[in-house]
Amino acid sequence: MGTSLTPGARERAYREKRRLRAGELFEQGTANVLIAEALGVSGSAVSMWRGMWEQGGAEALRSLGRPGYPCLLPQDQVSVLVAELERGALAHGFETQRWTLARVNEVIERLFGVCFADDSGVWRLLKRIGWSPHRAGRVCAARGPEAIAGFREVTWHQVLKRARAAGTWIVFEDEAAAMLNARGATTWAERGRRVWLTVAAAHRRKLSMAGFACYRRGHPARLYYALAPNASFTQDDFRPAAAQAAYPARRPAHHPGLGPSAS
Repeated sequence: MGTSLTPGARERAYREKRRLRAGELFEQGTANVLIAEALGVSGSAVSMWRGMWEQGGAEALRSLGRPGYPCLLPQDQVSVLVAELERGALAHGFETQRWTLARVNEVIERLFGVCFADDSGVWRLLKRIGWSPHRAGRVCAARGPEAIAGFREVTWHQVLKRARAAGTWIVFEDEAAAMLNARGATTWAERGRRVWLTVAAAHRRKLSMAGFACYRRGHPARLYYALAPNASFTQDDFRPAAAQAAYPARRPAHHPGLGPSAS
């Protein structure tokens, strides 16, 4: 059966269990030398445990917890911090939704008037509350969830009805650009959660790609693509390309940039 204890916590639990076993043997009147032999410890350790037991009983033999300095934030403040972090970095006045160690430390200072001396303390705190660095996904700032829902519920049914009545092709087109020198960024978030960052387009060296998915009742689906290095597709480019994708017989013998990926 697995355990969520860290190696240090497991070691402390093992030592505590051994001391409590020694306390049980003290109550039975067992000699120190026999206890040391049974538990595999030195006689001086058993003598120290007996002194603690005589003064405070079995409770005196329990572990005092993790050694070292106390935590900077008590548990109630940690709960407040987690709630504030879940609101997002934008809610705290930062330019993006990324949570970095420096930003988390700044929020701690704003909320509680204390902060860690360096980022390593923030790192340990975030690990303790179950957060980890994430390679966040990206969603375009211009994306419209309401428009997408409206298309699915209303427009798509109208388009499907018209296409079936006219016996024509339905062509879906989408364009994407790959930034050839873009560098991804990480953000801190709860472990196991998928994180998305909203980003704006940047003027960098890129490769634009347009895909055309063509559907018609009674015909196999067709998928075509077109490439435009260091450029962007315009609305004027899509109409002839879509027509040539849906009706390949009309396409010239040589069409640079447009090719079938599946048919």
